[in-house]
Amino acid sequence: MNLELIFHNIGYTVGGILSLALGIFVYMRGRKQTANIMWMLGSVCVTIFCISHVIGVNTADPLLSRDILMFNMAGMFLTAFMAHCVFAVIGEAELKKQRIFLIATYAAAAVLAVIFIIFPDTFLLPSQPRLYFPDYYVAGSLQWLMRLIFNGIVPVYFIYRMILAYRVADAATKNRLKYFFTAFILGYGLGGLAVPLIFDIPVDPIWSAFFVPIYSIPIAYALIRYDLMDISVVAKRAATIALMIISATFGIYFIGYSNYLILNLDPQFPLWLLPLFGGILAALVGVLAWRYLRESEMLKYEFITLVTHKFRTPLTTIKWSTESLNGQVTDEGAQYLSHIKEGADRLIELTNVLADVSSENQQEYIYKFEPVDLAALCRDILAENKPAAMQDGINIVQEGLDAVQATVHADRAKLKVVLQTLIDNALTYTKAGGTVRISLTASGHMASVAVTDTGIGMTAEESRLIFSRFYRTDSARKSDTEGMGIGLFIINKIIERHGGHLRVHSDGPGKGSTFTLSLPLRSK
Repeated sequence: MNLELIFHNIGYTVGGILSLALGIFVYMRGRKQTANIMWMLGSVCVTIFCISHVIGVNTADPLLSRDILMFNMAGMFLTAFMAHCVFAVIGEAELKKQRIFLIATYAAAAVLAVIFIIFPDTFLLPSQPRLYFPDYYVAGSLQWLMRLIFNGIVPVYFIYRMILAYRVADAATKNRLKYFFTAFILGYGLGGLAVPLIFDIPVDPIWSAFFVPIYSIPIAYALIRYDLMDISVVAKRAATIALMIISATFGIYFIGYSNYLILNLDPQFPLWLLPLFGGILAALVGVLAWRYLRESEMLKYEFITLVTHKFRTPLTTIKWSTESLNGQVTDEGAQYLSHIKEGADRLIELTNVLADVSSENQQEYIYKFEPVDLAALCRDILAENKPAAMQDGINIVQEGLDAVQATVHADRAKLKVVLQTLIDNALTYTKAGGTVRISLTASGHMASVAVTDTGIGMTAEESRLIFSRFYRTDSARKSDTEGMGIGLFIINKIIERHGGHLRVHSDGPGKGSTFTLSLPLRSK
C-alpha cells in the first residue's frame, strides 16, 4: 500500500473518531444548550464523512466505491448544524433573527439529499483511480450546486454574522467567536484541499487529513471554556482525553494493519490474537476517559455543595437568632431585627439560585413555573426596600404598578431574586438625594420592568460587558468594594431560562443606568 495512502487513511480515521469523542464530550458538558447539541450533531456528520471517505477511496469497485462515498452528503447537514451552532453561541436574539435562514439551509440540505439519493449520478459518478487512490470521487451534474451552497454561501454568511456580532459582544462571547473564526478559516481551508481532485484538478488532498483536529478542537474548547469549573482544569482534562483517544486510535489502527501484514507472511498466525489486544486497549481507554469525565463532574458538584453549605450554615444561624430575640427587644429593635431577617432570607434565596443555575442537567426540575402577577411582585419588593432607601436619602418612584395588568409564567422565587438584585444595585450605586424609578409596561406579548437610577452610570463598552461573569466596572469597584460581579450574570441566566431578556442602557459615567427586564406575558 502506498505510504501516502496509509498516511491519508490514518489521518481521516483518527479525525473521525476524535470528532465523535469531542462531540460527545461537549454534549455531556451541557445537554440542554442549543450550541452543544448542534455541535454534537455536526460532529456525528464529520465522523460519517471521515469513515465513509476512507472506506470509499480504498474500494476498488467503482460502483461500490461511489455508493459508499454517497454518505459524504452528511457534509451538507454538517454546514447547517454549524450555522445553527454559531447563531446559538452569538445569542438567543441572533438565533431568532436567523430562523428563516436556518430553515432554508436545512430545507436545501434535505431537498438535495433526496435528489442525490433518487438520482445518484447528480451527486457522484462511478469512482475512478486518481493519484495514489484506488478510487476517488467523480463529480456529478449537481455537485457544483452543493459546493456553492454548503461550501460557499452558507459558511460565508455565518462567518460574516460572526464578525458583526464580535463588534458588540461581551468578553466571553468575543473569546468564543475568536476560536470559532480561527477554526472555520483553517478547517475549511485544509478540508477544501480534497475538493479539486473531485473535479479532476490534480491537487494532492493529503493535507486535508488534518482538517478535523484543526477544526474540531478549538470549537470544542470554546464551547466548554466558560463552564463553572476552572478553565485550566477543563482544558487539561479535555486535552488528556483527546490525547488518550488519539493514541488509542493509532494503536488500534496499527494493530489491525500489523495483523494484516503478519497473516500475509504467516497464514498460521492466530487470527484472534492481535484484535484481542486492540479490544483490550479500546476498553481500557474507554474506562479511563469515563473516569476523567466523572471526576470532572464530581469536582464541580462538590464545589457547589461546599459553597452552598458554607453560605447556608451562617445564614441559618442569623435567621434562628433573630427569631429567638423576638419579644425580647424594644419596638425599634424589633424593626431592625425584621430587616436582618429579611436580608438573611434574601441571601438564602440567592444561595439556592446560585446552586440551581450551575446545575444545567437538572434545570427542568429546579424551576417551578406558575402564574405570577408582576405588578404585585414589584410592589412587595418595593415595600421591603423603602425603609432602607429612606434611610439613605434616596427617593423611590413607581410607575404603572397600579395600572398595568401583567401576569407572566415564571418561578416566583427566582424572579423575585432578579428584581431584588436590580433594585439593590440601583440603591447601592445611587447617592443620597438621587432617585430610583421602577416602571412596569405591557405591549403585545411582552411585559417589561425598567429599573432606572441616577447613579454612577457606565460607558458603552462597559454596557456590553456588564452581564459577563465576575465583571465589574471601574466606577462600581470604587463605589462598592465588596461586590463580586456575579449577580447580573446569574439573573441574566435566570431570565434567559424564562424566555425573556435583560438589557441595560446608560448615557455615560455619572448619568445613571436603566436595566430593563422583559418577559413573555402568560397566554390566556
